[in-house]
Amino acid sequence: MAEPSAIRLRYPLRTLLPDYVRAGTGVAISLGVLAANPVGWTLGVVVGGVLLLFGGYGARTVHQTLYGVDVDAAGITAHGLQRRRVPWTELAGVKLRHYGARKAKRADDDPTQRGFHQLTLRTVRGRLTLESNLESFAYVVWRAARAARAAGLSLDPMTAETMLALGVDPDGEARPPQTVCDLAARVDGIQP
Repeated sequence: MAEPSAIRLRYPLRTLLPDYVRAGTGVAISLGVLAANPVGWTLGVVVGGVLLLFGGYGARTVHQTLYGVDVDAAGITAHGLQRRRVPWTELAGVKLRHYGARKAKRADDDPTQRGFHQLTLRTVRGRLTLESNLESFAYVVWRAARAARAAGLSLDPMTAETMLALGVDPDGEARPPQTVCDLAARVDGIQP
């Protein structure tokens, strides 16, 4: 059995590039409209609102680029503008959702490869939300499911179904994907 250790997970820049392009395009177009037209009250409010929206989206993307998530046997810690710690023993709720799936074009089209997943971990002191472009996201989902089972928390049907689509059995009866097993051995010192 390996000695447990913490790991640092990040949002890879390559997965955030489309967000940077969207934010930059929205800001550039908004600034172009404001620069090319006399700014009245209506134009200022509408285009200024769009500018703030895309600017906020860009700031969120920069934050994700700098964001680090530490996972260890005791819990998960998200670093950023504010540090959030979720000890596995204090977990009060787990929610996993999938967003952005479109109807399959072919029978072999995998819906889990379109859109993104969002994992929300809740404690009595707050919540932590992570997105699926985080490195080793399936391991974090598996670890959250394991902590929820240990705490006797029930998962809503949508969360359980989404976990299964990622290859994580919320009941812990099926073996998780090999990458999850490798990290579980490294971080938790266990073989699932």
